[in-house]
Amino acid sequence: MNSKYRCPACGAESFEVTAHVTQDWKIDCNGTFLESLNECVEVTHYPDENDIWDCADCGFSAVGREFRNQPEGQKGATT
Repeated sequence: MNSKYRCPACGAESFEVTAHVTQDWKIDCNGTFLESLNECVEVTHYPDENDIWDCADCGFSAVGREFRNQPEGQKGATT
């Protein structure tokens, strides 16, 4: 079962996170970047609960696990 995430500060459900991706580039004869040929060839690291997440609404920033929505009976509990 996938975790449900919510901002602990404002309750929003969208976040800004960092993913690591690869791209194909066009370079010159010196190896200097000229242009990107695509946005993403593959993802080498998907965002996870150990990465820093930012709330897209209020800007609250913390590790991803801090955004994990806890069931009503467990609110206030820490893991």
